[in-house]
Amino acid sequence: MEVEKSTTLDHKEHEGGVVPFESNNLTSHCRLRIEAAFYLKARKSIRKARRSFANYKTKMTSLRRPDGTVTASRRAMEKVIYDFYSDLFNSRVYLPTHHLR
Repeated sequence: MEVEKSTTLDHKEHEGGVVPFESNNLTSHCRLRIEAAFYLKARKSIRKARRSFANYKTKMTSLRRPDGTVTASRRAMEKVIYDFYSDLFNSRVYLPTHHLR
């Protein structure tokens, strides 16, 4: 059985209606259904299954630096993230004391 890539919009059921979605989203939709079926068969919570699926689905493959360049190196991504959060939580900004209460 051969599966064709469709250029038209497919449809899925959503809360009583039909919502169109593109063919490239079909894979993630199928993965979600398969994962839910697996957890149902194992008699585990659907909520836990969805949370687990959402937590482990996405991996960061690249990161855009503040200057606009894209890096795919893990070490470079760690440095960009470290610099971002260091600047974010840096305490060099003056805040009047009445704002801190």
